[in-house]
Amino acid sequence: MFVMGAIFVYGGAALTYNAFDDAKNVLESCIFGLGIVTVGMTLMVWAFTGPPG
Repeated sequence: MFVMGAIFVYGGAALTYNAFDDAKNVLESCIFGLGIVTVGMTLMVWAFTGPPG
């Protein structure tokens, strides 16, 4: 689960970084990219603590 989370974090960060290079839909791409990063960080935390409940 930690590896999948790291992949999500890297992919979301790359998407967010590329949004600033393109400068077409910056806000939409940033929100989407940071949402992917959030999912990745959640998976990385859950790898150590376990899902809630």
